[in-house]
Amino acid sequence: PVLKRRRLEVLPFYGVTLNDTLIRHHAVGLELNYFLTEVLSVGVQGIYYLDSVLDQEFYTRYHFSRVPSLNRYRYTVTGNWSYVPIYGKFTLFNDRIAHYDLFATAGVGVSGSEIIARDYRYEPFSNPPGLTFPVGLGGRLFVNRFLAVQAVFRCYIMLDRFEPAQRGVSDPGRSEVATAKDNTRTDIVNNMIFNIGVSVFFPTGFRRATFR
Repeated sequence: PVLKRRRLEVLPFYGVTLNDTLIRHHAVGLELNYFLTEVLSVGVQGIYYLDSVLDQEFYTRYHFSRVPSLNRYRYTVTGNWSYVPIYGKFTLFNDRIAHYDLFATAGVGVSGSEIIARDYRYEPFSNPPGLTFPVGLGGRLFVNRFLAVQAVFRCYIMLDRFEPAQRGVSDPGRSEVATAKDNTRTDIVNNMIFNIGVSVFFPTGFRRATFR
């Protein structure tokens, strides 16, 4: 009932991180996907993050005498492809037929983060963009020919830099922040995000070239 080939999907969405117990990120973003076929699309995605440090971070300091290394994410920009292997339908209250599809997606891009200083006397600083590889599974529930509700679980595999353990010792003739930037440690972070948004397909209508 819904043809996607040669149509552009515009998807504003909201997301929230799932797997970090010390800091939570809320994500707002926009995704554009162009369907090369009925099942294959290429696109771009941009995300802006809003963060909040959770109470568990304070309890970790207080109860265990450990100061965690935390980063706040600022943005993510990726190029993606998606493949739709499953399409189906079901009835609502034995009255209306609802159509859906399930898809897999992957891509590559960059993310920007900012270090949260463990000692509040030190300045936070931004990291250079780090490579990001998103992979995920999602689905669309079609409302009509051009509108759908979409939900996606994505894991953003990110190369991120963290504050050095011995921060506070600066090299001769250099600032403390510059020395800290040079001594950051790189680690792989799996940032799990659940997104939900509204897909709008353009053009909003289509004409069938063969019999349905």
